[in-house]
Amino acid sequence: MKKEDKFNSSKLSQFNILNAIFKIFFRENKAYSELILSDCHNILVINFDLIGDAVMMIPFLKVLRKSVPDAHISVVGQGFLKDMYDGQGLVDEIIICKSRFMRSLKTMYSDYKNAMKVIHKVNRKYYDLVLEPRGDLRDILFMHLCRADRKVGYNYTGGEYMMTDVIKPSESIEHLIDDKLYFLKMLGCNISDDDRYPKLIITSEQKGFIDEYKKQNNLENKFVIGIHPGASMEIKMWPKFDELLKLLYKKYPEAVFAIFEEPGSNKGADKLINLVDDIGAEYIFIKEKFKKYLSLIAICDIVICNDSGIGHIATAYGIETHVIFGPVLENLAKPLSTENVYTYSENIDCKPCLRTSCDRHIECLQRVSVADVYNNIVSIDRQKF
Repeated sequence: MKKEDKFNSSKLSQFNILNAIFKIFFRENKAYSELILSDCHNILVINFDLIGDAVMMIPFLKVLRKSVPDAHISVVGQGFLKDMYDGQGLVDEIIICKSRFMRSLKTMYSDYKNAMKVIHKVNRKYYDLVLEPRGDLRDILFMHLCRADRKVGYNYTGGEYMMTDVIKPSESIEHLIDDKLYFLKMLGCNISDDDRYPKLIITSEQKGFIDEYKKQNNLENKFVIGIHPGASMEIKMWPKFDELLKLLYKKYPEAVFAIFEEPGSNKGADKLINLVDDIGAEYIFIKEKFKKYLSLIAICDIVICNDSGIGHIATAYGIETHVIFGPVLENLAKPLSTENVYTYSENIDCKPCLRTSCDRHIECLQRVSVADVYNNIVSIDRQKF
C-alpha cells in the first residue's frame, strides 16, 4: 500500500513540515536485537482510528492475542473503543484519550493537553512493546513519549527517528485490514485467511437490551431494513437513499425502516424521516449514544449505508450489508466477509481523491444506480418475510 492511498496530499505536506521540526527535538535509539514477540508481557497498541477503522482493527488484535495469549494487551484510543471491544476477548485494558495530537490548528492546544494527560497515565507502567500500525506521524509521536523497550510502527508519514523498529509497508497490499496484518506478519505472527474477517460477538448484556427493544417497538418477526444515509464527510454521502427507500417500501410494505443517525451528527436522516411520514411507511429513528447505537444495529435484517462505520459493524455482526462507495476505493476499505456483503462503486478519472470537498458534484456517487442497489436487494430470497 502506498502512503497516498491512506493519507491525502494536504496531510502528507503537513507531515513533511512536522517531520522537519520533530527531528530537532525527538530521537529514539534503534534496536539491534531481534524482537521476540513471545518475550513481551506488557503490550500497548495505539489506535486513534474512527469507528469503521476500529472494526477493521479487530483482526489485528485477534492475531496479536492469539500470538501472545498470556500478555497484558492495552489499547489507547477514543472512548467508543471500550463499548466496541468490551466482551470480545481481544484486549485487557482500554485507555481512553479524547483526541490524538494535532487534529487541526484550531484544536492543537486542547489536543496537546488531552494527550499529555493520558501519556502521564500510560507511563505509570513500563511496556515491553508499543505498536502503532497506522503509520500516522501524530500517533508515532504519542508512541515515542511512552515508556517502553521497543516502539514499532509503519513509516508511511516518516517518524523513523522516533521508533526503535521501523516496518516498511508492502506496496502490493490493497486493503487496510491486510495492511495491519502484514505489520504483525513482519513481527513473526502466523496469519490464516480466516483471520482477515472482523467478527463482533453480541454479549449477553447487548442481547438483553436488543430483545427488550424489539419487544417495546413490536419488531419481533418484522423485516427490519436499516438505512444510514450519513458519513464522516458529505463527500461520501450518496444522495439517492430516498429513491431507494420508495422502491423498497413498494416491494416490502410490511417492512420496518430503521433510520440511523450517528450521535452528534445531523446528516441525511431528516430527508428520509419526512419521506417515510409522507408515504406512511413504518419506521424507527435511531440516534443514541454509541453503546446503544452499536447494539441496535443488530436489530436489522439488512443494512444499507455509505462508506462509513455502520457498514463495518453490520458486516462484523454477520448482517447482510450494502455499501455505496464514493471517492474512496472499495478495495481499500470495503467491509470484509465471506458472504452477505455487496458494494457499489463507479470508477471515474479523479478517483480516489481523498479530498474533503468536491468540485465535480460528487459524480462518483451520482453514477451509482438506484436500480443496481435495489435489484441486488430484491434478488435475495426472503421467504421468511
